[in-house]
Amino acid sequence: ARALEGLREVHEACLEIGSAVRERRPHLILLCTPHGVNVEGCGAGVYMNSWARGTAEWAGSFSSVSVECELDVAASRSLLASLQTKGCNAKGVEVAGGGDLPASLCFSEVVPLCFLEDQLTTSRVVILAHGPPDG
Repeated sequence: ARALEGLREVHEACLEIGSAVRERRPHLILLCTPHGVNVEGCGAGVYMNSWARGTAEWAGSFSSVSVECELDVAASRSLLASLQTKGCNAKGVEVAGGGDLPASLCFSEVVPLCFLEDQLTTSRVVILAHGPPDG
């Protein structure tokens, strides 16, 4: 019962954060995740596809929760260039071959975005996947 209460608290916090983001009507949303595409030997990967989609399927459940969003390729390139200029070991990642094909999102990217789903029709997204800190 205590674990369920903890999940309820997290869910309510995500609803509040989603509401706060929607109130600000951002044109760009930056999603930073340690659970996205992991590029070996690279500290961070910036998704370079023009759009992305996926489901929150995990352990055989939640496949009905899905998200589709437009990625801002120009903002992604700008973020990547800035990270590299600052000496960050970052690379552009073209998921599923890049271009007009969608980046495949998994539950760890879909879940936070699903709390913003109605905002995704007017906002573009930049996704930064980063690994664990060195050391």
